[in-house]
Formats: sequence, structure tokens, C-alpha cells
Amino acid sequence: MAWVSPTAHNDPESSWGDEANSYDDDTGTYAVSNSSDFLEFTIPEDTYDKIRVWARWPAYGDLDIDIYYGGAWHDVYQGSFNDDDWTEKSFSVQTLTKYRVRLIRGSGIMRLYETDANECEAPAVVGRSFGAIIG
Repeated sequence: MAWVSPTAHNDPESSWGDEANSYDDDTGTYAVSNSSDFLEFTIPEDTYDKIRVWARWPAYGDLDIDIYYGGAWHDVYQGSFNDDDWTEKSFSVQTLTKYRVRLIRGSGIMRLYETDANECEAPAVVGRSFGAIIG
């Protein structure tokens, strides 16, 4: 439906710099870190089905994405990603208010250019409909 940029962030380990650049809708700016700590993002409460990330590093590494619902963090993806391009990861539709991303480094400085969540419609509930009985 529509990509939604985060409205705020939380850097629990204070290991990122220029964090707001990772959600300013500009793939020319970035947040930077030399550790593998999570950067958390706040989004408007709604239903979502994907997270996308534009990231870069000078050597090998992995991307890790978690979403928060039901009072706990849930893993969406951990593995390779498209360097200097969008990487999209899907999950079952969930009502979210936050998610987190980290780059598990191989070596060098990691750059997180952009991240967004895909807002979608909640799945339809299948049920019975009872009409009036006319006698």
C-alpha cells in the first residue's frame, strides 16, 4: 500500500551516529556505526507486512530485522542484503509501533541510509453473515 518512514528512533547502546539520517527519505544521507548493535525505529501504529532497508558497508556482513508485537521482539530476517540498494523483507501482517535493524559487520564502518515499513490493509476476517428470516 504505502511505505511509511519512522517518526523517531532509539539507540539503546548509543553506538550509532546521525541516526535520523536513516529515515529522512534521502538515500544520500546515512546513520553510521562500527558496532553490531540494533537501532530501533518508532512508526505510527498500523498494520504492516514488510520492512525495507538501504544499507552499505565496505566488506561482508549481514542484515538483521526484528519487529515488535505482542509484547516481544520477533525475528523477520537475518542474512545477506543488497549492498547500496533496497532490500525488502516480508512477514505476516502485524499491528506494529516499532521495529529494529542492525548490520552485523564483517569489517569496517556500516552505513544505514534508509528504512521504511510497508503499511497495508489488515486481512479480511472470514466469518458467517446472518440475514433476517422473513416468514
